[in-house]
Amino acid sequence: MKRSRKIVGSIVLFLASIATSFSFESGVGFEALLSTNPVAELFDANRTAIEIPSSGTSTTSSNESNPANLDPSDAFTNNVFCPTPVIAAHTIYVCSGSAFQYKVPAGGVNNDIVPSTTEYIWNVATNGSNNNVTNENAQNIYQQFFGGTTSSSGLINTSNVQQTVVYNVTPRSGTCTGTPFLLTVIVEPPVTVVIGNKTATPICSGETFTVTPTTGGGDIVPANMKYTWTVAANASVTGESAVTTPEASISQTLTNTTNSSTTVTYTVTPRYGTDGTCSGPTFQVSVQVNPRASITTQPLGASACQNGTT
Repeated sequence: MKRSRKIVGSIVLFLASIATSFSFESGVGFEALLSTNPVAELFDANRTAIEIPSSGTSTTSSNESNPANLDPSDAFTNNVFCPTPVIAAHTIYVCSGSAFQYKVPAGGVNNDIVPSTTEYIWNVATNGSNNNVTNENAQNIYQQFFGGTTSSSGLINTSNVQQTVVYNVTPRSGTCTGTPFLLTVIVEPPVTVVIGNKTATPICSGETFTVTPTTGGGDIVPANMKYTWTVAANASVTGESAVTTPEASISQTLTNTTNSSTTVTYTVTPRYGTDGTCSGPTFQVSVQVNPRASITTQPLGASACQNGTT
């Protein structure tokens, strides 16, 4: 059937420019929307709509099945852009014995095209297996994430050094399947971390405390350990805050806003591994913050005596 409609100027060129990343499927509806930055919208949105430029319109007559005839006011059920994932090979780090759910980030790690509806199946690549890693296996049912295994225990590194497993991963979005990509998974070695609760040396208001756990006295602190933490609210102190980027020591500058001593309590998580995502048992750090002494001087009254005289 033919009918008159508005056609966005240069739409054919626009469609051609994204043809390598998008294909068509039948029977799915969508609404074409206007956008000032169509390519960015196509790659960043939920892929339930196609964005097209809003300038240079003209009127023409054409078949509704022609993809070049998209109109912002139309809802189609026959020709629909289907976003195909395009993901390059890359590497991730995981913790031994911990299940993980990895999604290639929006935009990917190499300017990839990763629709929000992307799902994954996988198998261990040829020569990608590793005798020092257990639970590596295939997943033939599409998942919303890559897990490297069907075991709830995750991948287990049976050595004391990093081990590598390489997977073939196939992404798809809707019914559009992308080209498989290689995903290298580096499994960190298992680490034993034992750190008891700590009490920092008391500080005066406005000073900085620092606690750096070390091995000894029952503590086991592997090399290169770092820490993140949360902190209990204390209305008498300013300067305390949670830290999400791993640090080599627990340290902050605290100010006591009262004239009484008060204690700040941190809950600390040990972090290890190449990207700091592996964690050990939490422990607490307590810091006593003393107020600074203050001396208030008073002016001499008119009848006050000085040196015993008036």
